[in-house]
Amino acid sequence: GIALAMVGAHWQNLLGNAGPGGLLGVFSGWAFPLYAATVVVSNLSSGYLFGVPGFQNVPVYPLVAVGTISVIPFVLRFLKLRLTQAVMALVLANALGWAIVWLPTIPRHWVRVPAATAANLTTELHAIPASAEVIVNQSIMGRFAGRPWEYQTSLVGALPVHTDPFYVVIAPYAGVHNISVQAEVSIVAQLTHLPNAKLLWFGAHTYVWAVYQHVGTTFALNAGQMTNLPAWAFASQTGTPVVGSAPKNWYVAGLGQNGNVLDQAYWREAPGRLHASVTYSSMGPLWLQVWNATTGKLITQRYVPTSDGHKATATFPIWFAPSMAAPPQVFAGFGLWRIHPAEGHGRNELEIRVNAQAASMTNVYAVGLSKGE
Repeated sequence: GIALAMVGAHWQNLLGNAGPGGLLGVFSGWAFPLYAATVVVSNLSSGYLFGVPGFQNVPVYPLVAVGTISVIPFVLRFLKLRLTQAVMALVLANALGWAIVWLPTIPRHWVRVPAATAANLTTELHAIPASAEVIVNQSIMGRFAGRPWEYQTSLVGALPVHTDPFYVVIAPYAGVHNISVQAEVSIVAQLTHLPNAKLLWFGAHTYVWAVYQHVGTTFALNAGQMTNLPAWAFASQTGTPVVGSAPKNWYVAGLGQNGNVLDQAYWREAPGRLHASVTYSSMGPLWLQVWNATTGKLITQRYVPTSDGHKATATFPIWFAPSMAAPPQVFAGFGLWRIHPAEGHGRNELEIRVNAQAASMTNVYAVGLSKGE
């Protein structure tokens, strides 16, 4: 009874996993065992995360397409030619409908890892001992799989320490994440201030830390709990990370070029009152901009006066109006080509940019975004 109820609640996803391949192929000996073992089983849970069409069901799709072709001669045995041709036309139209509705959404769901980042990750993979414990962000976990202990950076609470040292791999901009860039950079900031953590690799926005701690103890990550974060850990259009002996003293330098000294500093926030801040030193004025990266629209920009080369912090209240936010609904398709997606987090990706004028020497040490009163 419970299983049938789950199937009834997930019928759109069951069809969504079979429809693009022709639907009829599900009933073939090629596809049905795998379809039942993966798609049906995934849709027997109360949630929708693993039941939606996606990479976890990729092996099913070509088998459904092959199965559809193999079923057509069988259909001919029981139906007249014209009726069989009508069935084939409906199967083709259905598959075409799925393509028209869903192919344009692929760039939003499948994010390529830049070549430089992928090369760095490959180097790091070979350099980290295969027996060592690794904590890594969810989007690149598969690359480091096959070892005895691997944990996600998004896990809350104390994680057991199995090896000394263990390694933390952060790649805030690689792939699709289940936590925000701000949460990933919070971990970078946490590790920066730990005396028992050593930064081993830094490049192409990937970071590998070795943490030296006794086996049998626990280690808690600080994902998302810090609101004022080091600028060097974010991406930059014209700024250059200035690195020294201690990462906690690093910063981003604008080097007198016109443009964004800092950008792609993302926070995941809901509408409401916020405070944006920047710690900087400059010989000219700056603009602190807050963009809604989800909609591509500027929320606000504030003038930041020159600090005459001295280190200073400027803080501004921000009103992120609900009218500026993207709709909270996750795209589900429409008509016959609709699925039941997993619930989204309902927040928008807000981006902080620090823009310098031409010939203005600028250093950015930290940026922050926090909830206001």
